[in-house]
Amino acid sequence: MPKLGDIYIADISCLQDKKLFAGQLAALSAERQRKVMAMASEKNRCLTAGAGVLLNVALRKYGIDGKTAKICYNIYGKPFLHDYHIYFSLSHSGDYVFCAVSDEEIGADIQRHTNYKQNVVKRFFHPAEQAYISSLSLNKRATTFFRLWTLKESCAKMLGTSLAKTLSSVSVQFTAQAIVAHANGQKLPCTFNEYNLDGYSAAVCSKKEGQAEPLQWVELTE
Repeated sequence: MPKLGDIYIADISCLQDKKLFAGQLAALSAERQRKVMAMASEKNRCLTAGAGVLLNVALRKYGIDGKTAKICYNIYGKPFLHDYHIYFSLSHSGDYVFCAVSDEEIGADIQRHTNYKQNVVKRFFHPAEQAYISSLSLNKRATTFFRLWTLKESCAKMLGTSLAKTLSSVSVQFTAQAIVAHANGQKLPCTFNEYNLDGYSAAVCSKKEGQAEPLQWVELTE
């Protein structure tokens, strides 16, 4: 089966070291540097910088210099490379940054497991998803919530359309054969892969059918 793409992850804790942070920041594009320094907290500056470093590592495999590559955004805020038919998606949560790169549209999302949020379920989840979560035992609801959330987000990021603004219209279901997504009664062209990390859920969604790709860990100290 064809590859879905390349999936990268990194722990940004080391970027609390000011010398290391400054060195990694200097390697980023001017736009990414501005985004980093616009963040109010040190943690968010580290996450935003770490995401940029991870993207640069991922693009290097395709012969693309991430520092000079022009990134544009569609009307729904989805980023894309102006001069290349290479697609990427970034996410961060907790201490991790997460990146997926492919020659097809792709979406990635990671979420640290915190408290189960019933108000988020009611606002952003499809009625079928709400019913599914309610049918589970209490100790399974939180894990399932974060699984569904990352799957929905990765799907919305991959599509890069108005569905990203109306997540409740997207319904993700677990079947015996695969994870499937529907919107407005239509099955969406999605292939999902999940990654299990201690205390986190992560998912990648692609238009391309293929085998799951292993996580590639990147050391930000290098």
